[in-house]
Amino acid sequence: SYLFDDNAWNLVLACQDCNLKKGSTLPQEEFRNDLIERNRRYYGLMGEIKSSLDMLDSGRGWEPEIVERYKRCRECGFGIMHMPRRGPGPHRRPKADTPWP
Repeated sequence: SYLFDDNAWNLVLACQDCNLKKGSTLPQEEFRNDLIERNRRYYGLMGEIKSSLDMLDSGRGWEPEIVERYKRCRECGFGIMHMPRRGPGPHRRPKADTPWP
């Protein structure tokens, strides 16, 4: 894995089965953008998210760091995995304004 396995990059909750299936692939950019938006919204409310994001900040903020690392992964040949669309049902991501559990 390009980014390795550490708390700073374990920013999205996923069941074990889904987490194993994604392997070394990236989600579509819309998911990356949703992740950034979710993290902005909950940054000050959830200590674990704040701590993880603060570890990413190399002096210019965590948002550009996520975007840059995503871009570098693409340049290194990491593919994009098709992810389920928004909507109800198992393994569907919530709408952007839905609180995370």
